[in-house]
Amino acid sequence: MNDFDELNELRLRIEQLEAESSSSSPADAQPCNCDEITSQAAAKLPDNQNKINLGGETLYPGLEDIQAGSSPIAQSGASRIRATIDGTRTDNGFLGCVYARYRASINTTVLSHFSTLQARGNLSFGSEGWSIIVGHGAPGLIVTGTGQTVNGIQKYISRSSEYYWRPILSRGVIGGGLTLFGCEVAAGTAGVDLLRRVANAIRKPVGAWTGLVWCSSTSVWGTGQFVTVRPGVAVGALAAEEAPNMYSEEQEPLQFMCLASQDEDFEKVGPDQITSVEFTPIGSFSGVSGVSDVKAVRAERADALSILQRIDLENPFVTEDKPGSIHVGMVKVSYAASGDQEERTRFFRMLGSSLIQDVTYPNTYYYASQGLQQLLC
Repeated sequence: MNDFDELNELRLRIEQLEAESSSSSPADAQPCNCDEITSQAAAKLPDNQNKINLGGETLYPGLEDIQAGSSPIAQSGASRIRATIDGTRTDNGFLGCVYARYRASINTTVLSHFSTLQARGNLSFGSEGWSIIVGHGAPGLIVTGTGQTVNGIQKYISRSSEYYWRPILSRGVIGGGLTLFGCEVAAGTAGVDLLRRVANAIRKPVGAWTGLVWCSSTSVWGTGQFVTVRPGVAVGALAAEEAPNMYSEEQEPLQFMCLASQDEDFEKVGPDQITSVEFTPIGSFSGVSGVSDVKAVRAERADALSILQRIDLENPFVTEDKPGSIHVGMVKVSYAASGDQEERTRFFRMLGSSLIQDVTYPNTYYYASQGLQQLLC
């Protein structure tokens, strides 16, 4: 072993010790407050707005065969999971929620990481039968150290950062394979391509969901299809699964925006009241498939309505469950208040390619079509 390798191994071991120390700290050990948005205090939701639980039962994403005891891993007795979770808690509560759920499980060892190197270090030792990396995601990307935004080549895994993460992941992970648990990580050609590259690097199967992943006060789960890629398999031999289209744009024009309000169930804003829409990108997306060309946009009147048409603003849903989507940008909608000339504004977070979150009432969400991101890119 040369001096460079020795220094690398020493740095890795130090980060492993730091990770284990941080994972047992009192702050991480506290239960998740699933109502908490760290970046902004949530407004009180009116009592007459009913909350829904999107609910799921997959405690170990994509590992149902292990839970059922039918896989070789389970039959060998190595059915424990080793999960490492992005330790940056400046997100929507998803990361802390997943940490709490896994921490409460008797079958899971849970650690925290703040970089791709540290994430792999947390999965380099132990007797567990499967490895999981948890972070906010997008098609072909998972964040490994900056919470809900993409920033820093050493803190996300995607094709564009492969020259950084491949030497790290090539050292392998423990267990029979690896799950990348983040929203839409396996979606489309970019998603399948990333899984193939990671599988070839660690020389084990790698899996992820094509749809949104969620965490609630009782469980974590994924939607869409769970895609598993084994090392040596060509992308062309696999059928790329697109992210589930939760909202399809209809030919009928937007009838109204349905906005959460303190005074009533929801405030309805007609299209004639809307004056402008502004979009501001968040994070660094250089080279990230699907979002690399996101740009600032300002649109007025008809052009503004064209953007809003791609969001299902007529059908909000309210839930305390937290999604694992990356924060792509902020949407500002300006409109005239009904009955007077006063202009009001409402801000929304654009999460990945298919979800919009109300900033004032962060438990209120809207589904968006894939055409929204295409329009903004």
